[in-house]
Amino acid sequence: MAAVTGTATSAGGLVKAVVDARGRLSGLTVSPRAMRDLDHEQLATTIVETVGQATTQATEEVAGLLDRFSPMAGSAAAYVRTGRYDDLLRGSDAATGWRPADQRPEE
Repeated sequence: MAAVTGTATSAGGLVKAVVDARGRLSGLTVSPRAMRDLDHEQLATTIVETVGQATTQATEEVAGLLDRFSPMAGSAAAYVRTGRYDDLLRGSDAATGWRPADQRPEE
């Protein structure tokens, strides 16, 4: 998974962003044309949107790998996609058979 990256290029090719598997920005290219054609607010918006697209791509690739190779595939992939820790815990609980004390059968 360490080799997973997400790459996106804005419309018109003015901005290119690369993120790693954790969604951290690892590369950003801004075309000289972008500096001429866009004002600072438009450029900032284009960068944010392009990084977001690259992050979505990397997230989906990581989730796909988890779906294929993780013993807790569904819950791990759901966690990666949503960022909700409850998704991961639910899958772990189901895999191990753990239940809260008030839901366990009487011994």
